[in-house]
Amino acid sequence: MQNLTRLSLLTLCLLGLLSSLSAQKVKVKNGLLTVDGKETARIKATTNKELLGLVKDYKINNMAGDLLFEAVYSDLFPEDPNDNTIYYFEFSFPERDPAYFKLGKLGTIRSLGNLIGKNGLIKDGALDMAAVDALIRKKGKTPPVTADYSMASRNRSWPVEMREKGKIEQNGVLIASYRQQGDAYHFFLPQGTLAATVRFSGGNNATNFLVETFKDKQKRNVQRPAEGTIKAAAAIDPNYFALKRIVPWLVENNYL
Repeated sequence: MQNLTRLSLLTLCLLGLLSSLSAQKVKVKNGLLTVDGKETARIKATTNKELLGLVKDYKINNMAGDLLFEAVYSDLFPEDPNDNTIYYFEFSFPERDPAYFKLGKLGTIRSLGNLIGKNGLIKDGALDMAAVDALIRKKGKTPPVTADYSMASRNRSWPVEMREKGKIEQNGVLIASYRQQGDAYHFFLPQGTLAATVRFSGGNNATNFLVETFKDKQKRNVQRPAEGTIKAAAAIDPNYFALKRIVPWLVENNYL
């Protein structure tokens, strides 16, 4: 049994050694990508004008000068607060949807070269599309869904009105809807995007509102003074008069 165990360990060691020996050696120098000592591609860096040159975009050509694909910086991904060492890039492979991968901020061109060389994307001067598809499945990233915060087009000089429960109009145009849940009111744009959440106490006499807005990810206390004490109730909403104070603020500040 001990002999078998030793043999198994020896076999695993040999397999690991062979695997390490077969690992591709990738090098990028002056834009020239070599894999296992073989000149494979040229990577040309171009300035990303929108980012004032802080980030480069890349064109990958074979050794004959033919363009194989491009990798350009993508702003579709929010910065990861737990990892500020990476950028996301959009790769434009032929006959494929855009693919997204992480690349290191430091030595980005070297990170790009490793992604190409260690995954065998280029073979005999052409893209190996099977290797490309395997890489997309293995390491491809999906951009998060971007919320649509566009607001309804209307004449903003008209007063903001709550004509029926859960509906807010301006100039006869539906500009938002709202729903109460517990101590919070949630305000939605016409397309269904959650634009703001408002919390307050004191019912219709509330003057201090805790407002969370999602377009700019802000939380703030908003003071909206009341004229006298309100004892009346409105059929539209139990907190109608308080909402009539805070809703115009949301409109004036371009959240609704």
